[in-house]
Amino acid sequence: MKDVQKRATLDLCYIALSVALITVCSWISFSVAPTVKFTLQLVAVFTCCGLFGLWRGFAAVAVYALMGLVGIPVFAGFGAGASATTGFVVGFLLTALAVGCIQFVRPKKIWQKYLVWGAFMLVGLLLCYAVGTIWFILWGGYTFAQAVTYTILPYWWFDLIKIAVSLVFVERLQKYVK
Repeated sequence: MKDVQKRATLDLCYIALSVALITVCSWISFSVAPTVKFTLQLVAVFTCCGLFGLWRGFAAVAVYALMGLVGIPVFAGFGAGASATTGFVVGFLLTALAVGCIQFVRPKKIWQKYLVWGAFMLVGLLLCYAVGTIWFILWGGYTFAQAVTYTILPYWWFDLIKIAVSLVFVERLQKYVK
């Protein structure tokens, strides 16, 4: 019984830490053009889900998304509620599922870790793009080409850098996670 309580407490701590990290990383943003704003949300989603696994990562992203959707300002730019880009936050749920599967694959060699785990993160990113783009089209009445131009093309290269950074974090920090 005591082990179950200890595990539950640890799970709650990891989930709360993940929600806080995702929130803070969503608030960290910078612009390279008036319409192109970069945040670090995906670094937190990739890292937390890669470190803490499928269910804890998914739970953290779900709590984060629900907090924002009910009006708590946890989204980028201290935003809350639904908007044209909320689909990307919803897409984080699929990203969490994909990246959380890292816990089931433990390659021995470091190059294998980066290759396999990077593939999981890339799949998660593509799932996020798919949900976010569809939401953007439905919400704003944009064409597919417009949606991709506004929501993916300015960001894809930076998202690949986020995957690389997250891979390093997960690989270096995994030994500290129970």
